[in-house]
Amino acid sequence: GGDQYSKDVPEGCIISQEPPYQENYNIKEGDTITVVVSKGRNLVTVPKVIGKTEAEAIAALEELGLIVSITDEDRVFNKKVEAGYVIEQSVKEKEEIDAGETITLKVSKGIEMTVVPDLNGKTEEEAKTLAKEAGLKVKVEIGTDESKADGVVLYQDQEANTEVEKDSTITITINSLPTEKKGTINVNVKSLLGGAAQYEEDGTTVKNVKLEIRVNDTSIYSEEVNPLVESISAEFTNKGWV
Repeated sequence: GGDQYSKDVPEGCIISQEPPYQENYNIKEGDTITVVVSKGRNLVTVPKVIGKTEAEAIAALEELGLIVSITDEDRVFNKKVEAGYVIEQSVKEKEEIDAGETITLKVSKGIEMTVVPDLNGKTEEEAKTLAKEAGLKVKVEIGTDESKADGVVLYQDQEANTEVEKDSTITITINSLPTEKKGTINVNVKSLLGGAAQYEEDGTTVKNVKLEIRVNDTSIYSEEVNPLVESISAEFTNKGWV
């Protein structure tokens, strides 16, 4: 017997009786029927629990007779709110609901972190794939180290196996080696010297001249040649960046 809150049965009306009603069921005169009378709805005002710790929020809501639900899906990463704090409540503050109702809370798991992969020595394509799998963005810079293979990662600005914020950027330096270019230079000595008359002695002897050919300050040919020669060829290898 007694009184009981009910959101379905109006105040003053009977919620239940004992013995229960049965068709064609008789009891003796003077026997007792116990009834439970409705006190009507037990409304409570929902407080603001956003910004409280999970434990504080649960305590505040349960004290009002409310049931708190927090599933694994309700625990979400958040860049702005520290882990363990409530970021959302399914019923807004100051709303009135019946005691015994359920309120769902969402709780921050803090900033999502990821482990930095070791990209050194990887090709640019391999490095980008590994970084993407780790949830990182990639910025590419170019460097040169002739002791390392062309096209591989020389440096990464985030140390491997450390934790960084997911979606942050890692900068990698890709090795770009100069390519070798081969060429041939032809020199017309006779034309270059304007003829050989000035080099004749006694009308018969021609003095040889020193010919040096340089490419980018590197000598590729250095010989004494006859000034009447019209074609001297010299091959060279030059390093240049593509």
